[in-house]
Amino acid sequence: MEHYTVLRTLTQVGGGFILVCRHNLLNSVVVIKRIQINATARGFVAMEVAAYQALQQGYANMIGGAHVLHLYETFQEKQHQHLVLDYCPNGELYDLLKSMPKQRCNPTLAQYYFYQIATGVAFIHAHGLAHRDLSLENIFVTVEGMLK
Repeated sequence: MEHYTVLRTLTQVGGGFILVCRHNLLNSVVVIKRIQINATARGFVAMEVAAYQALQQGYANMIGGAHVLHLYETFQEKQHQHLVLDYCPNGELYDLLKSMPKQRCNPTLAQYYFYQIATGVAFIHAHGLAHRDLSLENIFVTVEGMLK
């Protein structure tokens, strides 16, 4: 974590934390998924990293890649594996929808969101992968309002 400054903790996940960090040299804000490595977590982390790496080559070539979080780097320190990912400052789609009047969005916006989710999932499937945990809490909103 020597290249990053932790700005805040977003949430705790099984065996670790999701941290908002600033890269000290690039001055960019990212999310770091910090997972404590044990016998159970090691296999899951390896699968997640392999999935992100399989997607890396297609980000620029396929439209759906814009709707999938980018993995910038991974590193291990002591008993923790770190995955450095896109930061989406507008949070989860779940919270965005809950904040709307009557917790609903208009049909045009719903269609726009559905298109982005579908193209992101199609991108993942085109690389022979499945998300396995697709939910409103796992879809994030960028500063531009785009979904990842």
